[in-house]
Amino acid sequence: MALMIRNTHRLLAIRIALKPARSGALVEFTAFHGAEALHRQQVPAEAVGIRSELSVRAYRNAHFQLPPDLTHALAAALRDRAQPDEPMWLQVGSSGGHLGVVPWERLFQPVLQAPLLRVPNFLADPVFLTGPLRLALVVSSPRAKSPFPVDVYASDLVARVRQALPQGTEIDLFADVEAYQTLQRLPSLPQHRITVHPPAQAATFGEGGTVTAPTWDGALQSPWLRWMVQALRGRYVDAVHFVCPGFFRRDQGALALARSPAENIDREWSHMIGAGELMAFLNTVGAWAVAFTPPFEDVWAMGVRLLADRLAWQRPGALMVHQTFEDGNALDAGYRFLFAGHDEPPPRTPSLMVYAHPKRMPRYRESMAGFEAGHMSLGWRFGAEGEIPEQLEWLARKDDRESKRLKGPADEPAWKRTAELQLDQLLSRLGDEDSPERRGTLDALTRARSILERSKS
Repeated sequence: MALMIRNTHRLLAIRIALKPARSGALVEFTAFHGAEALHRQQVPAEAVGIRSELSVRAYRNAHFQLPPDLTHALAAALRDRAQPDEPMWLQVGSSGGHLGVVPWERLFQPVLQAPLLRVPNFLADPVFLTGPLRLALVVSSPRAKSPFPVDVYASDLVARVRQALPQGTEIDLFADVEAYQTLQRLPSLPQHRITVHPPAQAATFGEGGTVTAPTWDGALQSPWLRWMVQALRGRYVDAVHFVCPGFFRRDQGALALARSPAENIDREWSHMIGAGELMAFLNTVGAWAVAFTPPFEDVWAMGVRLLADRLAWQRPGALMVHQTFEDGNALDAGYRFLFAGHDEPPPRTPSLMVYAHPKRMPRYRESMAGFEAGHMSLGWRFGAEGEIPEQLEWLARKDDRESKRLKGPADEPAWKRTAELQLDQLLSRLGDEDSPERRGTLDALTRARSILERSKS
């Protein structure tokens, strides 16, 4: 789907792909303007800093870099086609996690000197808020990892989100028990409400699994996630933001939190939340966006990036990784871009990884006007590399139905948002192969999606 989006909107993009070779893997970089290739170059994966073994041992103290001649050649090819203030895009290929550990924005953005976003892998249109952002914020510093001040990090993030979004916020804050008393003093301000939930409420859920029994699948076992579902009482949120270290085992990234919100005493093991369980939770609370802030740039931050890489391939919606906590201005820019009640420019910083649909920006919405009016053919839209099925064409231009749905009452049930997200995921995963079974499945899913949109509660 990323290829379709790149070609449809004629994005200026760098596609990054991992290629096998006799002497070791190669990373291929190709600058594109839509479907047109402008420059292609390959370098050994080891020269970038990508190791053959995807493990904590192999990546401890890793250093990532790109040859200056490569970055400058790609940047020059894109600048020749760029309009003023036009963003650049990264299309990161699937690689079993090997490309996912690399902070590509840090390597490219300083040379490109332009806003840099990632091309999403799903066609679903972006959501445009028409009211306050409903955010669940999770902050945990497990004793088994390098400590950081939970109250300081949480307070700073709350202040920055409020500053970035003048239309208002409704923040539900979940944090380690040691920080609860301090965080309770965070004030609710005009247009901004905050609820700090007592960690003691999570005591009945026990301790979460560790690396010896990680929750990689889609069952909600985590005391943190079960506590949050209970505390939200069926209300949906727009986004969930986790501030915590990560962990990874081979290509499986995970979040690392205290074993329990109610008790943070284990100095040997953290509680791990993998992609399957996290996606189940995000669907349960109806979140269309997710964000992560690893507290430090260390080997555990790679676990967060690996988790984000897995989510980007398996779940539609906006995704952001704030890779440098000290760069608070980057976080401001990311929140304004994704969640402001009006159009905001994309962030121009190497500190953010942001997956976002091009139609979040007016320039790309307007470029689709001819197609929406029936003046463009599918062949022009997708070039010779593929054609979008009729049912997915409907999904790709949903007439801003997410905006319409967010104009509903604040107590809209989470189950409805969850069902919509799950149907969008199923629609986007059916692929391109034409068969009677696939056409029947598409018809059934699109009919169910249309019925769900029209439902009142």
